Amino acid sequence: FKTDQLWSEIACYEPGQSTVMHQHPREEEAIFVLEGTAHLNIAGREVVAPAGTVVKFPQRVMHDVRNPGPERCVIMFVKVNPKVLTKDARADG
Repeated sequence: FKTDQLWSEIACYEPGQSTVMHQHPREEEAIFVLEGTAHLNIAGREVVAPAGTVVKFPQRVMHDVRNPGPERCVIMFVKVNPKVLTKDARADG
C-alpha cells in the first residue's frame, strides 16, 4: 500500500539477490524479516537479521539488503515520509 506519508511492500529475495547501496533523503525505513535471513550493510556496519527481526534505517543513512542464501528471504518494508502538510495546515501556520 502507499499513501502520502506511509508506504509498504513485501519483497522476496531469492539466494543471490540484493538491493544496491542507497539512502532515502526524506524517508525513514524499517524492515521486518518474515522468512529466511537478511544480510545488511548499514552505514558500513554488517548486520545479519534472521526471521523475526526488525531493523530501522534513519533517513540519509546508506544501506543495502542482501540474501547470500541458501533459502529465500521475505521482507516487509515500511517507509514513513515526514509530515505532509495539507493546504489548510499550511494556511494555519
